[in-house]
Amino acid sequence: MQVTAIATFSCAHCAALYEVSVIRQLEPQRDAARCTCCAQVMTKWRSHTVPSFRLLRERSSQINRGRARGSLPESLTDRLTSPSALAP
Repeated sequence: MQVTAIATFSCAHCAALYEVSVIRQLEPQRDAARCTCCAQVMTKWRSHTVPSFRLLRERSSQINRGRARGSLPESLTDRLTSPSALAP
């Protein structure tokens, strides 16, 4: 199991801000992450790449329309697919 760099992630439904890290598991995992503020599903996965979310800032009155919603930041998924990230 390997923890990868931390990035930020905004809930597409209420713009709550999360710190997210990803862990590379030996076996594929299937699950979803729900926002602790609005209870909506933020992202789903079925992968060796398993995200972990920590709330940084509760919902905002304005929805963040920045990065793609419902997916992990590319900087995290790119690191997991690089050969150096897969090394023990």
